[in-house]
Amino acid sequence: MLTQKKLIQRSSIFCDSQALRIERAKTPDELFYPAKLRFLRAILERRTIFFTGFFRARYETSARKNIQRYIANLEADALALPARGHVQRRSR
Repeated sequence: MLTQKKLIQRSSIFCDSQALRIERAKTPDELFYPAKLRFLRAILERRTIFFTGFFRARYETSARKNIQRYIANLEADALALPARGHVQRRSR
């Protein structure tokens, strides 16, 4: 069961994401979402996300889990169109 704190954290992540999408509103979905997924995957491919020991020790594990969960949400929302080579977002 999601606690109120987790719901607030989840909603704040999506608010930031929506704000970024609004900033890049002129970028077509076919370019925006694949680029976003590439960026998020590149972060996960790094040996560490954080540069300082303090932040690595405190946040690395949860940050990786959050990014993995966010990628899964993006992929679940996307319809792959291999013939056209891009990702289309479902309307909500």
